[in-house]
Amino acid sequence: MSKTLKNLSLQAVKTENTKRYKDKKRIQFDQAKLDVELVFRPSKRDEVIAEYISVFQDAIKNGTALNESGLFAVTAALIVKHFTSLETNAATYPELIELLAALKDGDYLDKILGSFDELELQRMIEQFSQANTLITEEMKKSAVEQKRANQNKGKSRKAVAETAEGSNETDDADGTDISISSSSPAAGGKTGARKNAKSSETAAKSPKEDGHEAV
Repeated sequence: MSKTLKNLSLQAVKTENTKRYKDKKRIQFDQAKLDVELVFRPSKRDEVIAEYISVFQDAIKNGTALNESGLFAVTAALIVKHFTSLETNAATYPELIELLAALKDGDYLDKILGSFDELELQRMIEQFSQANTLITEEMKKSAVEQKRANQNKGKSRKAVAETAEGSNETDDADGTDISISSSSPAAGGKTGARKNAKSSETAAKSPKEDGHEAV
């Protein structure tokens, strides 16, 4: 006789999810403790990626200098922010870099990153790599728009000068191409997720340090 199965319900799904994602690892420090999630909810991974993209869109919009080390730092900072019990309000590009630098300087970062499950880190980092394609496109678009704006300014100034001087010189705008290549903060999946996450430790810098656009 076949077993009678109950119809699936939302409540049943929630109950199952609670059991699946309840396990945590507690880290003990000299003066504090921290809980680390062992299994990352797919929905929370998506939330992390949405915030990651938003952080860089805002940074580009505000003209913040971006660099590869910043990509690494923000990646690791968001993982710590969302998958541990760490209390923080860090939300912007400079704030997330500052968060990671503080954890590194306090000798907390190694132990925290080393406590995550390797497979969960790998899955998260693969999503960061995919999101980087969108970020790269935003950077390209921003660079092209900025160059176009500069060219238009140059044309306007030249036209004013020609009018004032009665000159009929022809405007010869510069047509140099702009190309920005993508840079993945989690590239090199074959080298291991934890290695990629930990590489951000050396990338943690003060927001006030000089930075170059990711290439």
